[in-house]
Amino acid sequence: MDQLDQKPSSGAGHLDCPSKPNWTASMGPTQCAVFLTHADTSAALKSDGSLAVKPQDYVCFIFDTFKEAHEFCKSKVRHYPFMSCEIYDSAGKAKPPLLVVKHTSFSEEDEASGSRIRKTLGVALIASALILFVLAWRADESWVFLTVIGPVIGYFMIVTGLRLLDWNLAIKEANRERERRLQAHLDREKQVMCGRASP
Repeated sequence: MDQLDQKPSSGAGHLDCPSKPNWTASMGPTQCAVFLTHADTSAALKSDGSLAVKPQDYVCFIFDTFKEAHEFCKSKVRHYPFMSCEIYDSAGKAKPPLLVVKHTSFSEEDEASGSRIRKTLGVALIASALILFVLAWRADESWVFLTVIGPVIGYFMIVTGLRLLDWNLAIKEANRERERRLQAHLDREKQVMCGRASP
């Protein structure tokens, strides 16, 4: 863990990111940076859980390994359940975080439930649109709503349904990519450690 500045209360080195836009240049390939935010509002937080109102209060914590960063995050969310900890690799915020650590009250079941709701709603909209198309095709021309307006509404229902299903697919792909990047980072750590252990 790099002691980039003296902050005994945090137990980790910290770096003032806003004043150093190229802050990742000082990070090694196996190091991780942790950013603290509010789980509900995404507002930047300080180590003590208070809001980072001033630019100089907005800092990240640098660790030599992912394990150290992860342990730090788990400790933080235990003390501050409202806190969310984002772990980034040496690429910084140019890519999504390797992992987002939240308190157990923000369970994965909530995310799974949201995915199920989007899927159910998407399928229901598409099915309803198809029924509407069939009714419009079979309806008499005197039924203006079904024959004219019905297909238009059905079209928008299908578009909305497909977008909801695509949203789910995008989230799943993003999660798979995050897992691949995390595994690549852990493999890189092992390679570096093996290199240091070699005579």
